[in-house]
Amino acid sequence: MPVYPVSPRITEFQGQKVYASIADLPAEVDLVIVCLPAALVPDAIRQCIQKGIPAVEVPSGGFREVGTEEGKKLEAELISLAVKAPGSSAPIALEFTARRSVTILPGAEYPQKAGPVGFFAQSGAITEDFCSLSQDYSFNISQAVSYGNASDVNEYDMARYFLADSRTTIAAAYMEGLKSGHAYLKQ
Repeated sequence: MPVYPVSPRITEFQGQKVYASIADLPAEVDLVIVCLPAALVPDAIRQCIQKGIPAVEVPSGGFREVGTEEGKKLEAELISLAVKAPGSSAPIALEFTARRSVTILPGAEYPQKAGPVGFFAQSGAITEDFCSLSQDYSFNISQAVSYGNASDVNEYDMARYFLADSRTTIAAAYMEGLKSGHAYLKQ
């Protein structure tokens, strides 16, 4: 799976070409990870929409979780952009559903053997801890997903996903709030 770094400031990183913008990427891209200050994220999402990129992960902080009007406004703008993505058969996804061996977290030490335990959390740090601790407590993970502010994907979506995942026989979760409480409890 090719990786294309993007930065307007440098042209090479660890021997790999760096593209000046999302528009300059040479091929179809499945996922963009936007690691920018919150105020710059909406423009990056617009570039992804123009390029036809179907999924974006935003690990940046500074949105609704900080409790400011500006943070709430920025998150609402991201959701609006995702819902209104022109020319796509589905809205752009603002969250990332992890697949085995795919991570943007510093996970080189994560276990490589898959197992039956799924995990989803609204916290990247807790997701990292869960993955690391799985080795200490001798269990293997089918998938671990951090779904952040639940802007696009929420606890109900995660529960449905893990219920349908044939590799997962038990799932654990860390939630900071429920957006779809009644639907979630019916799972």
